[in-house]
Amino acid sequence: MFFGMHSTHMSSRHLLLVAACLMSCSEAPASPPTRSVPVARGAAPRLTRRTPQPRFSPDRSARPKTPVLSTAARSLFSTALAHPDWMTRLSAIEALDPVPDNLALPWLEQRLADVEPDVRAAAVSALGRREAPRALVLLLSVQNDASEELSIRVAAASAALRTNPNTK
Repeated sequence: MFFGMHSTHMSSRHLLLVAACLMSCSEAPASPPTRSVPVARGAAPRLTRRTPQPRFSPDRSARPKTPVLSTAARSLFSTALAHPDWMTRLSAIEALDPVPDNLALPWLEQRLADVEPDVRAAAVSALGRREAPRALVLLLSVQNDASEELSIRVAAASAALRTNPNTK
């Protein structure tokens, strides 16, 4: 029985690695390579002359890198987070760290209602690493949920203190 669970867990980790590989970064267009034009033979100290290059508008070139999750990666995460094996769901939560908040928060919110306490605790921990205001709201709701296990409520309170910008 344990061997079967372990092999399922390992295959799901493999899928999550594939999903992580499918993530790509969009970035501002790279500046074109500078072209060199040979100068007359008499100019020994500087053998080439740079030709002026067009500049990019500041709004395009100043754009920061933002991670983008491909459709295939989204599908793999959705499948792993809904998997019947709790260790697979836990691994999927751990693999969500590089995923942008707007995509990860709905998945983490769903896992806060998981039947397995370890999965709920992992979701609380993952929310504690997020800086989005919605993460703090979710952590406070877990902290105030009287039906939740005490250890998870304490973890949510601790994570909320670390996440709250007013306590830094």
